[in-house]
Amino acid sequence: MDVSLIYIAATDTAVHVVGPDSVKALLIELDGMLQRARARRPDRPFDTLIFSDHGVAGGDPLINVSKTTKKALKQAGFRISKKG
Repeated sequence: MDVSLIYIAATDTAVHVVGPDSVKALLIELDGMLQRARARRPDRPFDTLIFSDHGVAGGDPLINVSKTTKKALKQAGFRISKKG
């Protein structure tokens, strides 16, 4: 089994300092990268795990968006696991 790990640490700081829109381009590029990786080996299983310590939308006051994010991911066909 091939395993690839991508760790993007700067997104948390960017969101806190600049705001949620600061990582939009990065996430769009990450999505494209994952699609290209999947297309290279369509005959092999391709599981993607995305995790975060929290989800917060900027503005005043800050709004926790983890529930709406989970809902959107489920509607898109992703499985959401609970902490073990």
